[in-house]
Amino acid sequence: MIISILGIAGREKDGAKKSVYYDCSNLGKKSGNYYNSTHFLIENYKGDFYFLGTKEAIDFQNELLDFYSSGIKSL
Repeated sequence: MIISILGIAGREKDGAKKSVYYDCSNLGKKSGNYYNSTHFLIENYKGDFYFLGTKEAIDFQNELLDFYSSGIKSL
């Protein structure tokens, strides 16, 4: 189970999506470009996710990562 508090990382000030290279080799996970740590968790871990955040942060992450199409629900 993963519990995470959402913020608004993952976009430029103009609204464009921005990914950053994460070196995840020390975790035994896939290194690559991710929008933020939430994106990394979704791509690399299986199980239950519980996301907490303000309405603004949840809406922001829903748009960025499209939780609904991936079957993930935010609280």
